[in-house]
Amino acid sequence: MHMEEINLVDLYQEEIDFLNQQNNSLEKSTDPIDQRQCWKNEIVIQYFKRRIDEELDIQGQFRAQLPKTLH
Repeated sequence: MHMEEINLVDLYQEEIDFLNQQNNSLEKSTDPIDQRQCWKNEIVIQYFKRRIDEELDIQGQFRAQLPKTLH
């Protein structure tokens, strides 16, 4: 079975984009349920943004530890 490699940064960004798009319509609603969902989406968006920063830091540290090759 072939497993596709998933880039976490791309995955988090796709989720952020989806939630931002959802919030575009939720923000216009006066329904308290929609307003609460918009608020919850914002919390998740902030979490994913923090995870992206952490993942990029980890990737940068990993690359810094790789042996340097000359071409």
